Amino acid sequence: MQAVWARTVEYVKGRTADDALIAELEFDGDRDGVLLLRFVDRTSPTAAFIASDVARIERIVASAVGRKIRITLTTSAQAPPPPERVEIDPKIVEHPLVTEAIGLFDATIHSVRSLSSDDSATPESRSEPDGDPKDV
Repeated sequence: MQAVWARTVEYVKGRTADDALIAELEFDGDRDGVLLLRFVDRTSPTAAFIASDVARIERIVASAVGRKIRITLTTSAQAPPPPERVEIDPKIVEHPLVTEAIGLFDATIHSVRSLSSDDSATPESRSEPDGDPKDV
């Protein structure tokens, strides 16, 4: 099973959405043909999302190795809390940049947060260290 995990890690490189999920996990062994994975950081915002959709990780692994592999997330003391289910404003989902990102990266919106004042700068006001505008 360690070879299955290594192949999965290699397979997701360059697949932004899948790579971000797989980077949150590490190999923890196998038991009766089940791939055991644990979180690198159980407190990361993505950990609860992954725990709520283990089937997505199973689909990624199946795509990488060409066959279905059952996965169990191992736990230490406490599982991460389930993701908070909130209504997402339809205007956000319909925004052209959001719809493009969802299409390009097979993304899922799992949370929305307000931008801090540092994050709210327009692309035109951001700059590289040499002072040239940064394409965003």
